[in-house]
Amino acid sequence: MLINTDGSISELLVKLLACDSFTVPERGALKETISFLQTKWRHKGPPRMLHGGPLPSKIEFNLLEQLHVLDTIRPAAKPEFGYDGVLFLGAHLVVARRRLEALCSAFACGYEFSKVYLLGSTRPLFNNESENKRLMLTQGGVRFKKQWRRTRAFPTTEIEMLEFVFEQSDIPASWEIVSVCPDTRANRPATTEDTLRAWRDRYGSPGDYLIASSQSAIWYQYLVAHRTLGDSYNLFLCGSPASPTDSIARHRDNIAKLFYEECRLAGIS
Repeated sequence: MLINTDGSISELLVKLLACDSFTVPERGALKETISFLQTKWRHKGPPRMLHGGPLPSKIEFNLLEQLHVLDTIRPAAKPEFGYDGVLFLGAHLVVARRRLEALCSAFACGYEFSKVYLLGSTRPLFNNESENKRLMLTQGGVRFKKQWRRTRAFPTTEIEMLEFVFEQSDIPASWEIVSVCPDTRANRPATTEDTLRAWRDRYGSPGDYLIASSQSAIWYQYLVAHRTLGDSYNLFLCGSPASPTDSIARHRDNIAKLFYEECRLAGIS
């Protein structure tokens, strides 16, 4: 996607880098580009700091469109006996609802599954414009169940929030919801890889699975999932579109992660 089959860097990425005043030294200069992306584009602070900030310029937006990191992603196949499960990746409240809406849409279009694994962490909620108590009680995306009323305390962590969203939303009654949360680590928050590994170790079984995520994170998350789970797991993507309010910093962070994973897959680091 970002690295061509001959080892050169995608022309679209070269142009996107030029928008941030970085010129690829020579075709195939992957290590120099890795260094720039990990230093300048990879977000090092708390995840909440990616909310807000400047939007992509018109040129950047067009390049992101051509890279296919903005639009909705529908699963590429319908297994004869349905999917063995859905790996619903963690996100903040607004994005989680968008992901659930895309998943419900795919189910309505005939993509069959019955078990949905919520892969979340003990990350504290942000309590900002993307995660707060008012938003939790405001309908968005999938409509609430009829006569739904809050019967539990407000969630305080990501995994509790995912459970809350699925409880209040009018989802198919046939879905079995299973929560998966890795053991808390004091030195750093859990990553996508941590939650996938926790699922693999507790519930994993080779088969066909949907990864439910959203743009523009879904592409690097797919590579992380493939690396973590291995070839015996057939992974398909179900992704909600990027929000028009997503900052250029958020897209750059996801592209930096994707480029790193592609290089890692190619044996370059």
